[in-house]
Amino acid sequence: IYQYTVSASQGGTEISVVASGYVGNTLYKMNHEMSGDRTFHLAGDSTNYYIQQKLEETFAGTLNIVGRTQDKKDTIIATSSTDTDTTKGLSMFEVVNNGTILNIKDITIEQAESENGGSVIYQNNANSTVNVKNSTLQNNTTSADGGAVSVNSGTAAFDDVTFSENSADRAGALRVSGGRVAIIDSEFTNNTATRYGGAIATPHSASDPHSEIMLTIDGTTFSGNKVTSNSNSGGGAISLGDNITAIIADSTFRGNSSETNGGAVY
Repeated sequence: IYQYTVSASQGGTEISVVASGYVGNTLYKMNHEMSGDRTFHLAGDSTNYYIQQKLEETFAGTLNIVGRTQDKKDTIIATSSTDTDTTKGLSMFEVVNNGTILNIKDITIEQAESENGGSVIYQNNANSTVNVKNSTLQNNTTSADGGAVSVNSGTAAFDDVTFSENSADRAGALRVSGGRVAIIDSEFTNNTATRYGGAIATPHSASDPHSEIMLTIDGTTFSGNKVTSNSNSGGGAISLGDNITAIIADSTFRGNSSETNGGAVY
């Protein structure tokens, strides 16, 4: 959704139309006011886009968020203005509607913040799908669970994704409390949780109920993730609760730490 500059030649016989910028709150409009298949990408000289307001729930259909190049320089910054030092982060995609598909590719997303968890993506519908590929989710935070992503139900896949310096009470980067989640050829670096799972956590007690979980991790590196509390905590990189299915293959754990249980996995 772009603004256009229209100009005519001196003789008035030629007209040029050039995309000069975005209509205000373009990503909000595409996420929360439009359904069906739609694609958002940056335009113009800038590689930064500020979301300007909380994005609310993602309407049904397929929403594609696509960077222009594979180097992930195109960056979505989850604040209301360029003054990121004083502006509080905003929450982003709420994948809660039946039949919603969210695809994110070749882009960096940073500085999202949520009180409810899953600051970049909060997924909670059994008939929903999230795909993130060749992207970076960094410097996102929540006072709840899942600094960047919280999957409560549905299907989610993360392929060649870097989770870096995200933070939460539990699950510094990714919280999985239901659904099927696959993580392939990705990196979790310097994420922090107060209690469980510096990078990834699933529910850890009977008082934290969850639906069926299938978690697959393949070819992924965990480094420098940590849990900071010295009480009721553990899993510097990953914390796994009861009654889940988890497969971890061909992955590397390096320099993760916990004040109590399981410097790497608990």
